[in-house]
Amino acid sequence: MKQIFRIVFWITILVATKSGGLAGQPCNNYTFAGLVGGSTNPTTTSFCDVIIPVPINQVAAPTGGSGGSPEYQWQISFNGLTWINLDIPDGRNQNLLLTTPQMVTYLSSIGYINTQTTYFRRGVRRPECTDYLYSNIRELKVYQQVDQPGSFPEEYVICAGTNNQCIPTANFANYQSVSYPINPTGGTLPYEFIWQMSANLSSWTTFSTEALPQICPPQGTRTYYRRGVRPLNSPCPYSYTNVIELYHVKPLNIQLNIENPECINQTGSITLNDLSGNDPLVLGQFSYSIDNGQNWQTSNVFANLSPGNYTII
Repeated sequence: MKQIFRIVFWITILVATKSGGLAGQPCNNYTFAGLVGGSTNPTTTSFCDVIIPVPINQVAAPTGGSGGSPEYQWQISFNGLTWINLDIPDGRNQNLLLTTPQMVTYLSSIGYINTQTTYFRRGVRRPECTDYLYSNIRELKVYQQVDQPGSFPEEYVICAGTNNQCIPTANFANYQSVSYPINPTGGTLPYEFIWQMSANLSSWTTFSTEALPQICPPQGTRTYYRRGVRPLNSPCPYSYTNVIELYHVKPLNIQLNIENPECINQTGSITLNDLSGNDPLVLGQFSYSIDNGQNWQTSNVFANLSPGNYTII
């Protein structure tokens, strides 16, 4: 009796897949993820104090590979290193809108606040693939404005010839026994500065970008100065200090005009005229005494004088 052996062959069908693919379906993913918001990486928009939400739109479509239509996944980061999926329908569109009610609520729930620098990027893949390829980064950068720009004496007088007729503005820190907080505080470091000067408080000219430059006002004049400060390279407006009214006095060249009194009457007068060329506004800062410093006046005329000898200081 013949025995019949039945040989059963088990055939295992292996479906080859590429890395990152879905089982049973070939993955030929994108090779270029596209660009969002701009062509640089990162593409940065800067804000002062608070982010003003802007749409993040595609500027270059993803390319390469083959297969189904693109699937998108937007991500957010608060430090540019750790990324969080925006895991809602609005976070899976080609473009990202930050102002939809759904997105506003979701962003709040994951810790987003509009006063800190925030980063976004978009992932894209073919539907046959599991891995996303990511675009350039869109940075919304926040600079915090300076809290206090510093302050200086409201008036400052220098005499001609002192320190080559210039003065370091660092000297403003101490003037007439008063200490002034000349350094700015708060905001995003480092700072950038401008110094401006004006003859009339309406038209200002920038002459320096140093924090504390030397200034050289023209002799015999009154000139106004102020310093502006803001975070470096920021869109914040300059925050200005108080205005410094600076007098640069030429050495006085006094001519006396004396009117003698009539007999013993108090009809005499002494007028002090400065021939040095100082601006009258500069001379208006002087005080004069005819009684050895007991009394002072800003007028350059001493009137109603009786006969006698006088010393003017």
